[in-house]
Amino acid sequence: KAIVSFKEAVKLNPRDGKVHYQLAKAYGRINDTSRAIRHIAIASQIFEDNFDLHWQTKASVFLLQLREQE
Repeated sequence: KAIVSFKEAVKLNPRDGKVHYQLAKAYGRINDTSRAIRHIAIASQIFEDNFDLHWQTKASVFLLQLREQE
């Protein structure tokens, strides 16, 4: 259910990094690593573009964790 909700939120606002981050977390919970990595990479770029260091750091840490699972 969470994935469906976050996908709808992404459609409404594709430049919301926090939604991409949460969608990546949801995909990570079901071990869909490739989709999780895709959305965390999008989130990371959005945070970088917005100079949001806090969220950019969170996204980077999560991306590293996902890559370790591959």
